[in-house]
Amino acid sequence: MAKKKKGIFEKEKGSGVWWINLRENGERHRQRIGSFEAAVAAYKLHTDELHEGRYVPPRSADHLKFGELMDQAFADRKLHLAGSSYDSDETKMPKLREWFGEVPAVKLTTAMIRAHLDELLKGGLKGATVNRYKALLSAVFTWGMKNARLKVNPVKGIENLPEDPGRTRFLDAEEEGALRAVIQRDYPEGEAELDFLLFTGLRQNALFQLRWSDVDIDHRIITVREKRPAKGQGSGQRIVRLNANAVAALLRLREQAAGSSAYVVPGPEDREGKRDWRDWLPIAIKKAGIEDFRPHHDLRHTFGARFTMTPGVPLRSVQVALDHRNIKTTEKYSHLAPDFQQEMLERMGALYGATAAEPERKVANIEAGRRLSEGKTKGDVVASRRKTGSLGTIGHQMGTRIFGENRKPLKR
Repeated sequence: MAKKKKGIFEKEKGSGVWWINLRENGERHRQRIGSFEAAVAAYKLHTDELHEGRYVPPRSADHLKFGELMDQAFADRKLHLAGSSYDSDETKMPKLREWFGEVPAVKLTTAMIRAHLDELLKGGLKGATVNRYKALLSAVFTWGMKNARLKVNPVKGIENLPEDPGRTRFLDAEEEGALRAVIQRDYPEGEAELDFLLFTGLRQNALFQLRWSDVDIDHRIITVREKRPAKGQGSGQRIVRLNANAVAALLRLREQAAGSSAYVVPGPEDREGKRDWRDWLPIAIKKAGIEDFRPHHDLRHTFGARFTMTPGVPLRSVQVALDHRNIKTTEKYSHLAPDFQQEMLERMGALYGATAAEPERKVANIEAGRRLSEGKTKGDVVASRRKTGSLGTIGHQMGTRIFGENRKPLKR
């Protein structure tokens, strides 16, 4: 028999159907739950919500507007998402509120949501961006289901749109020279910031939140911190190692700041967690005649591309340096180092191949077979084999070397 617990009761004795009883501002709210264990869990959940001001009485669920549901879900998401992720989601809220803010959440249908997402696509947004709106809508409804606000998620039946693989735009040597010339002429103090970005690949938010207290020049490291780390991401900080170029840029930035700011890149003192609104870098890029280039994001791409093209650097090192959680994100740089990939393949062939000449002989024999099939004379093929050795002869040579001179070739 279930023990009595505060706020939990069986309306009909012996029915096995348990209810919970809550009071909010003197008003009583009762809700049918089901099993005793489920009632205990629901009572704890709704009691916590009451204390945090997030409780929605069950009888008002049919009247809960989507805008209200979104506000409640976002209050919870702010506690668990990384700062940059939450900020990105927050920029989409006005559009969702415009669409559905005053509509009861339970009245929203899959067809209604799909129609609005289609409008975004027709309006010129890319499939990836529309998918982010869809994902956010789904997250709001999923939160509502987990917190007993709703029973269904109408977004569940909508498939993602195809997404482009994305672009990887980076500075070439000529563009960098033109950009430096403009900066040295018009924004000389900005060159140190440019170098720091080119040799660290920091994200924009990380750069503008970096403080001198997080810099250790002696050990050539900086500590990059997330204001609101994502759930499961520990303390939300990581160590970034610096090469001599990045250290030199830091020393110039420190000399320029002369102790006037706690930030490595000076700016508005209340800007922590906010975007940087200075416009000198976009203007310099425009003056340099560089087109289709996003100031900070594509400088980060430039770091990633150059690191990838550095001989001997494995892709895993690039992933760590760029702080990519998934190696697939880093793989977009892999095509930038074809010579390095070819060199690694040749090293493997030299290490495990029988001799350096035999692979070439095999290729020559394959080519001879192709010529024969194209109508060349048998004499041409024989001459080619005499020059390079037939596949059978090569196999016999390899077998002799491995098993000894007395080893006979297999009969055909």
